This record gives sequence, structure tokens and C-alpha cells, in this order.
Amino acid sequence: MATLDLSDLPLLGARGRGRGRALALAGPIALVTAGCLGILLLTRRSLSSDEAVAVERARAPFRDLVERAVDHDPGTLGYLALLHPLVEWNDSEWAVRTPSVVAAALAALFGYLLGRALFGRIAGAIAGLALALDAGVVASSQQVRPYALAILAILVSTLLLVLALDRSALWWIAYVPACAALSLTHPIAATVVVAHVVAAVLALRETRASVAAAAAALALGAAAAAPLTLAALADRADAWKGARLDPGEVATGLGRAAGWNVALAGLAVLGLFVLLSGRLPGALPWQAALVVGLIAAPLVGVLLAATFMPVFPARALVVCAPGLAVACGAGVAWIPDRRLALGAAGALAVLAVPALVGWYTSPAPEDWRSAVATAGREVEPGETVVVIPPRSAAAVAYYDPELRLSSRGRGAGTWVFVRSSDDRGAIRAARAVVRTPAYALLSQERYGERLVLQHWVRP
Repeated sequence: MATLDLSDLPLLGARGRGRGRALALAGPIALVTAGCLGILLLTRRSLSSDEAVAVERARAPFRDLVERAVDHDPGTLGYLALLHPLVEWNDSEWAVRTPSVVAAALAALFGYLLGRALFGRIAGAIAGLALALDAGVVASSQQVRPYALAILAILVSTLLLVLALDRSALWWIAYVPACAALSLTHPIAATVVVAHVVAAVLALRETRASVAAAAAALALGAAAAAPLTLAALADRADAWKGARLDPGEVATGLGRAAGWNVALAGLAVLGLFVLLSGRLPGALPWQAALVVGLIAAPLVGVLLAATFMPVFPARALVVCAPGLAVACGAGVAWIPDRRLALGAAGALAVLAVPALVGWYTSPAPEDWRSAVATAGREVEPGETVVVIPPRSAAAVAYYDPELRLSSRGRGAGTWVFVRSSDDRGAIRAARAVVRTPAYALLSQERYGERLVLQHWVRP
């Protein structure tokens, strides 16, 4: 069931040997590139409310952390358990973001390994490069969020599936715990188990070897991924208030998965076409189904989940990046002219630059660091500080633990942090905690797209 690896054919001359060495180093190069991009300007942006909440919850005693996560938010259990010892050691911005940086760097390496295992070294090199330069993945690597870990878990579990189907049934032993890790990172990551099952069924139709082992491993893998995933879905379904899925957010999520890179998206479409049409030499139907499933399973999962629970596709669909990267690798591997293939790889790298520059230079959507520093300087004795919504108080506590917070405006004046992208909406929200006309709005300053700091005083 081995695939044809064009890069393994005899290469004549020094130029050919150089290409062979470059392809052999593609994995480590992708890992180092992704790591460097993750570390670059790592602390330039302030923590967001969600990041600060994750840090606050990770500070709890481990037993309390587990009990709270299981009872109230099962989908965060794995990530918080990983973050817990790190926060106890160092809770600075760079430290709490380090797990995401490491995960994204390893994801680039495993993207190379997965692409190579499926379609050869050229495809692997391009897949690793695509993941390393994907602006959406880089953004995930610089946030205290579980998406980079989810991407890594998807790649690891999928690689183990491929090795079990294509090399040795012994790999099924490692596949089962890898499936359990999917649900520990993020519920959306567990959707790829469906793609794994479809690919395995197609693969096992071509060979009857290890059918029992494959069936047992897939069943155990699904069973390992199911409990936390179903618990997380049930927990979020309880909070559903009938909000509709925004198609624009779905498009944003897919654009983020492609790194806002036209070359990556175009080559991925080409790769899907040559795989589904059987044009890529050596590619088998189950491999095509697997790549399609890595993209389709999270997308369909989000669309289905949106019918009974709140979802956030603009962020969560970044986990489609592995499928897009491997499809991109297949597309470049199919191009028969080496100069055109090299040009495609160059376009992939060059067109990644604008999106990466845009991410590094854009301001933080919620600049809590600056807003809290302003409040810390300006709050006078007798004035109170209120945060809306209350869960965002974790961000204030992170940057200034000494700043005392109140549930309502009192005293000579009130400073109100409002998480809102609409100035008028921020004023309406503040009026729920600040009585008017007893207080009048003196100033309102925006700190990022989604954060406002107001000062209310008695007229």
C-alpha cells in the first residue's frame, strides 16, 4: 500500500543530491521556522479576556481545577491541566503562551511527516512549510488558547492512523491514546475521528490484513474521544439561547485556516482535485478521503453543532489547517514541471508574508495591559472600578491584582471597563451598573477593537 515518492527516484548530479538533502531537512526547517515565528514579538499583544480567564482557572489547586472543568466546561480540562504547572512556575505573558508556541512548532514537523507518509517527501516539505507560515496557525501559537494543541493532536493521531494502515498494525497501540488526546485539546478536534473511520474503511477494502486490529483500535479510539467531547457539547448546549450561525464567521474561520494566503488556498484546491480525480501518481482513494475529511469533518461538525449550541467558527475552524496544508503538498507534488513546482512553493512563502506582517503589526483587540495601567494611574480615592462582563475581571486582576473591583458604581466617580466593539453599546452596558443621572459620562477611550474604558463622575 506504499505510495510513489517522486523525490526518492535516483537523482543525478550535485544539484539532484542537493535537492534530496534539502527535502530531508524540510521537517526540521519547518519546526524551527514555526518556532521562530511563534516566539517573534510574543509579548507585544496584551492578554485577551479569554486568555486571562484561562490563566486564572489554571492557578486553582489541581483537584479544584479538574472538578470545576468537569462540572462546568469539560472541553477545557486538558488545556488547563497542561497550563496548571506552568502557571505555578511562571505566569508571565511569554510563559503562559509557550505551550501554544511549542505545539505550533511541532505541528509543522508533524505536518511534514504526515504529508511525506501519504504522498512523498515533496508533499511533506510543502505541507510543513504551509503550516509553519500559516498566519492563522501563527496567531494561535501566540495565544493562551487550545487551538494550536488541537492542530498538533489532529496531526499526531492522523499520522498514527496512516502508519497503522500503511506500515504496521503495532501503530494502532499508540493511536488509541492519541484519540483520547483529541478531546482533551478541544471538542472540535475529535471530529476528525469520523474522517479516520471513513479512510480506514476504504483502506481495509483493499487489504484484509489487520481488519480486526483496525476495527478494535478505531472503536477504542472513538470511545476514548467521546466522553469529554459529549460532556463539552452538553455543557455548551445548556447555555444555548438560539443565536444563529453567522456565515461570515464560517468564511473567516476557513480564511484563517488558510492563513489568508491565496497561494495556499489555491494549491490546496488543486491538491484536492488531483486526489479526488486520481491524477496524483501512487495516491490511493483512502488517502484522498482522509485529506478531504481533515477539512470537512471540523467544518461539518461546527455546522451541525450550531443547531443546538453556541459555536465560534471564526476561531475554531483554524483546525482545518492540517488538511489544507497536506492538500497543498499534494498539489505541488503533482505539478510535473519542477520549475513550476518550485515557483508554486515560492509563491506559497511570499504570499504568506502580508498576512504574517498584518498579524504582528495589528493592535490587540483587547489591550487590557494599557487600559489597566491607565486606570491604575487615574483612579482617585473614593472612586470605584467595575468590569463588564464580570468574567473579564480576570484580565484586570492579571495586570493589576491590587486594583479593587466593585459590582456597581459608587462614590465620587466610577471607572468602567466594557468589553464591546460598539461605543453606544458600551454606554448602554455601563448604565446597568452606573445610575444616571446621578453619574454622567466624562470620558470614553477605546483600547483595541473590543475594549472601552469609561470614566463616570457625579455632575
